[in-house]
Order: sequence, then C-alpha cells, then structure tokens
Amino acid sequence: MGQCFSSTHSAVEVDIRQVVEIEDITNKDGLCFTDGIGLISRDLAEKVAISLGLSYVPSAFQIRFGGCKGVVALNPNIKEGMHIRKSMKKFECDHHTLEICSYSRPLPAYLNRQGIMLLDNLGIKPDIFLKKQQEAIQAIEGIEHDASKALKLVSTQSKGNVGYHALATLLNVGWTLDDPLISAILYGLRTRLLTDLKLKARIPIAEGRHLIGTVDETHTLEYGQVFVQISTDLYLPTKKRKKSSSKQKREVKGDEEVSKK
Repeated sequence: MGQCFSSTHSAVEVDIRQVVEIEDITNKDGLCFTDGIGLISRDLAEKVAISLGLSYVPSAFQIRFGGCKGVVALNPNIKEGMHIRKSMKKFECDHHTLEICSYSRPLPAYLNRQGIMLLDNLGIKPDIFLKKQQEAIQAIEGIEHDASKALKLVSTQSKGNVGYHALATLLNVGWTLDDPLISAILYGLRTRLLTDLKLKARIPIAEGRHLIGTVDETHTLEYGQVFVQISTDLYLPTKKRKKSSSKQKREVKGDEEVSKK
C-alpha cells in the first residue's frame, strides 16, 4: 500500500515492449542477492536525466514503475528499456510511466544521536564528536556575510530542495548577500542547521556519503568487497553547470565502513 503513496517525479513513458522480466540471482539455499535490483539502458537513463534537468547521467535510479519498485542500475550491455527482476514486482499494473524516487548523486552523510551512541560504544572518543560539531558550527556561522561560505553551505543543502537549489545557482553567478530575500533565506538556513545540531546532533561528515547500493552484474568483486566511487564536488546540479569530469570523482580504496539506513 505504501508504494502507491511514494513521492516521485514522473520522468518518461516507457514502451512496455522494452521492459524485460529477468530472474533473480540466488544461491543454493535460496538467498536472493538481487532483491529489488534491475537494469536500465543508457538510452533510457539519458532520457530520465534530461527529464530531471541533470547535466550528467546517474548510474542508478530508485524507481516506481507500474507495480514494480526498487533500484535500476545503468548497464551498457542493454540496448533499450529496462530489465526488471521478479523480486521488484509487487502487483500487476498497466501504468507505464517511469517514476523516480531518487538517483545517484553527491549526498553528504551526517551523524545523529543514534549513530554517535553506536560509535561511542565501539570506542570512538567523545573529543572526535566535539571536534566535528565545532567544525560544523564554524561552517554555519557568518554565512550571512561571507558569500563563498554561504555558497559552499547552501550547495550541500540543495539536493532535492528546489529553494536551496535556486539559491545556490544565484550565489554561484554572483548574486549579492545584500538582497533581502537571500538574507532571509540564509538566516532561516542558519537557524535550522544550528537547531538540528543542538537537538538531533546532526553533524555533517565531509568524507561521508549516502550511497545507492546495487549488485555486481559483472562478477568482478570477491566476497566481502564493494566498489565505491564518490564525487568530490558536492554541487553537481543542472545543465548550467559543466559536466562532471574524472577529476571530480574518486574511487574509495581500503577498508571502509558501510551502514544500512
């Protein structure tokens, strides 16, 4: 029932003849490794990116399509349409509009009270959290008077927020902080972020990212391995920005901690 009430962006109509149902990947014990994971062609992914107003093609989309839900990952071996796995289909429906809940993009990660408690129990010293909190306060204070600091902070808030996205665009083209509307928005942003720090301990982690997980269709990774590539630039919004280059991407190597939200 909840699937029908998800907040989505209606992207493109998909020809049902270009949608192929494929089997899930399971082991001999019946454990499904591809639960809710499908594939999307580059051609269709490009159309979705245009519909979303993006200057790049995301590598994965969280979707709703008819009675199906889950994530589709970009696969260059698919010529057209999508491949939907059986685990994605929840009910039958003849609605053929591809709806997007989310897509892979630079999303900053945050600590919260629960995460801090877990890390504290694992031996992380309180001084580390206090240092990160102080860094967050310094990044927030003074944004009403410092254009570069304001742009940097607003950019991290612009993902999925039309208002902050528009404000970041204005600041990026040199709009001054003297404008009453911009000043009021920045004041409200400052108040909200400081309140979140105080009440929720919502502390940004510069090197952390929220990721969309998918499956290794190429069978390249060994057991226990993951491939993670992040964008170093947290602001990659629209067609008005230059396309992201390889210099803005970084592969994460070594031991990493991944938590499921």
